[in-house]
Amino acid sequence: MTLSEVRDLDREDALNLLGIDLTPMRIPCAVLAEKVVQDGVESYEDDE
Repeated sequence: MTLSEVRDLDREDALNLLGIDLTPMRIPCAVLAEKVVQDGVESYEDDE
């Protein structure tokens, strides 16, 4: 993915990328990963 594609990810995109059904208790784990990668992109771009 490009950096702009990562920035544009939303909750549904992150869940779809996993390719498996998640129980309601596991959804926060998937959303956390999305947030972490987006924060990483933001940090990377701030350092440029």
